[in-house]
Amino acid sequence: MGDFVMEHGKVANEVVRIDYILVHNWDGVRRLLVKGTRFTTESLSTCQDPILGSGYRRLCLPHPVTTPPALLNDSTALIGLPFILPRQLYIIPITVTAREEITVTDRVSAEEFLWVERSLRWL
Repeated sequence: MGDFVMEHGKVANEVVRIDYILVHNWDGVRRLLVKGTRFTTESLSTCQDPILGSGYRRLCLPHPVTTPPALLNDSTALIGLPFILPRQLYIIPITVTAREEITVTDRVSAEEFLWVERSLRWL
């Protein structure tokens, strides 16, 4: 858990952190589902790499204590396999200190992330 998938959304594609993977048995047919957490809408700040030209996005998960319950319910996603897009996401868990220094942290307990929008042509 703690990995990320791109969900095919109604309006736009969304990044979701995987919390659980479960199998649902419906009339003898098993379906694989992913329960995840969507990132907050405030986390759409984008920066541009001046040399490579690729983008960076700082993403934040909703905090369970400070976020209102209605917004927490909106951030929860239950996704079936047909709605998971086959896209490799390069997301790094980070912690920001009081002096605005960014350090890499544990991906399961992290609440902030840096999404490096790279493709194979950049490697």
